[in-house]
Amino acid sequence: GRSTVVGLIVVHRAIASQMLEGFARLYAARFPIAMMVPIVAFHWDDLLSMRANNTSSFNSRLIAGTNKPSLHAFGLAFDLNPLWNPCRSNGIWLPDGARFDPRQPGALTVWVVRMWEDMGFTWGGRWNNPIDMHHFQMPLENIRARGF
Repeated sequence: GRSTVVGLIVVHRAIASQMLEGFARLYAARFPIAMMVPIVAFHWDDLLSMRANNTSSFNSRLIAGTNKPSLHAFGLAFDLNPLWNPCRSNGIWLPDGARFDPRQPGALTVWVVRMWEDMGFTWGGRWNNPIDMHHFQMPLENIRARGF
């Protein structure tokens, strides 16, 4: 059987309707979300959140290795099942020891990526380094085009 647990994700109001629609579609398709709690539960530690396979958005942090704020700091990016959809940065998998297995329920599929991209999000899995498979973000130009 399938059990349903209520989760909570904190996002910017500019993407709230897309997030609601996207997660409703995932739910209807029985796409599993391992956990969805605000990152404060992990003391704002992104690695701890990723290790727990936590799907989250708002996190007041910088882009790794820079002094620029991440779109997570504005609630304009989210990470989807990061343990099942890891990031590969400089040849290292994050979180530690994670590997992508397309057979794992909750691992990204083409339709999931296309759904988010059709709503205006960009996918970190298309980047070169890092290849951030769990990361989706709403580019600022897409938000400006919507009048926010």
